[in-house]
Amino acid sequence: MSYFIYSRHKEGKLSGNGLWCKSEYQKGDGVKYHSNQVTLANLGQVVQKINSKNGVFIHPEYGLVGIMIKNNELSFYDVDITDYPYLLKSNLNVGTSFDFGTSYLLKQILIKEKIYDVVNRVFPKKEDFDSFMSLIFWKICSAGKKIKPDYFYTQDYISYLFPNALMDSAHITTLLTKLGSNEVYERFFRHYIPFVTKDIVNDIVAAIDSTALPNGIDNPLSYPTCHGNGSVNQIRMIVVLDQVTNRPIWFKLVAGNLLDNQTIHEIVEECRTLKLSLKYITLDAGYITKENIKLFHGYFINYIVRLKANDSAYKDSIKRNKDKFRNKSYCFIENGRMFWGYKEQIKYNVGAAKEPEYVDSYLYTYIDNTSADNHFMKFLELEQAKDESDKVKMKEYNEPSYSGGLFMIMSSRDLTLSQCLNEYFKRGRIESFFKRTKRNDLLPIAKQNEVTFRGHVLYNFLCGCILLRINDNLVGDVLSVDDVLVIPNALKGTKTKTGICIGSANRQTKEIYRKFNISIPKVLNDV
Repeated sequence: MSYFIYSRHKEGKLSGNGLWCKSEYQKGDGVKYHSNQVTLANLGQVVQKINSKNGVFIHPEYGLVGIMIKNNELSFYDVDITDYPYLLKSNLNVGTSFDFGTSYLLKQILIKEKIYDVVNRVFPKKEDFDSFMSLIFWKICSAGKKIKPDYFYTQDYISYLFPNALMDSAHITTLLTKLGSNEVYERFFRHYIPFVTKDIVNDIVAAIDSTALPNGIDNPLSYPTCHGNGSVNQIRMIVVLDQVTNRPIWFKLVAGNLLDNQTIHEIVEECRTLKLSLKYITLDAGYITKENIKLFHGYFINYIVRLKANDSAYKDSIKRNKDKFRNKSYCFIENGRMFWGYKEQIKYNVGAAKEPEYVDSYLYTYIDNTSADNHFMKFLELEQAKDESDKVKMKEYNEPSYSGGLFMIMSSRDLTLSQCLNEYFKRGRIESFFKRTKRNDLLPIAKQNEVTFRGHVLYNFLCGCILLRINDNLVGDVLSVDDVLVIPNALKGTKTKTGICIGSANRQTKEIYRKFNISIPKVLNDV
């Protein structure tokens, strides 16, 4: 049996700590057994003692939360911070200390990135601006901890920075619903796109990709799709990334049952509506169809796209060039890896089999030698496992020796092998964005109507963009994004009669601030 241990606690004061413990009986040196108390977990500061198996705590990871023991396991439940008014003390009160270092750093980054300007134009009402900015700070600065927004607000510099914010769940839902409305959604991108592209919207060099958004909402875009062992409802999120600035610039939500190649025409048209003239796009194999290639040529859009293995151009190229594969005269080194590569100009058929229609294109065939060798090693291991006395037949040797690392890229542009390879691999930036955004609790999404859902995605889209920019400052550094968001929080601020007094920063915090070329203030005076 397990139970809670409460240290000294007076109702209305955070003077104690809670522990989850159990008793274990152990045999000592003698015959008799004795009981040892074993601590299973630290529950954090005690807010309310209910009984030996139920209480309210300020948990070190989850913040203000109710905790009870069910079936000898911890069960967490939500509590309303307004039931404990002494916790709602404002950081505006003289003598109040609060977390400062991470939020101040983020504030300066967002000012430099002009995010303040964009949000201010989207939410001109002070209450909405403060609330939305506070949500951004909570999402990013809580660094994956499951601390509720209202409690985070009371303990952080943002309550001083955004005093008009409303951080209860009802107001947050209202704000996200407003953000997802057609008017505000369009207003956001009307101001955000020129900021990202530096007003150069006529020659966008873009990468386009999509990701699935599993959800539990009643939405006409949500369709069941096969996922793992069962079926799950999902919406697809398509993102357009500007490869010059390396920033995501726009996204669109489409039906979860649509294939990527069915969406590209709509994306091109909507980009034109947004006055985003796509000069050059990079796409994965999922977007390749004859119709789409014809579309690109019709709109004079240059492209780089990976060919599917079942494409006739892919198969024909293998037949033509198989004798050249792995020939060292076609090998080159790119980004520390050795590739085999071959370029040829082709006529790509965008018409029907009986009514062919050809467009000029360039086909770049590559073999990643490292991947090919690893693939071939696995092939040999399997062959030897069958019968170690058998020797690999030559015809079995040829294809496995390269097929594991073989891929083809088609482009409307005449590039060098290195240029084409690097241009295509730039699309990995979108994949990094998806990973970082999903890690930031973009998924799963449940119990939201269609408009609130879109507002939620837009909110996480912006947070993901911010995290991506923070990561850009750390390329080649031992520090991670999590380090940047956690370490500076050791720096505290204290409200004074005239402003804020900032404590002493440790060495690591100073180093992080220097990375971003930001100075740590001694005091901040009220204006």
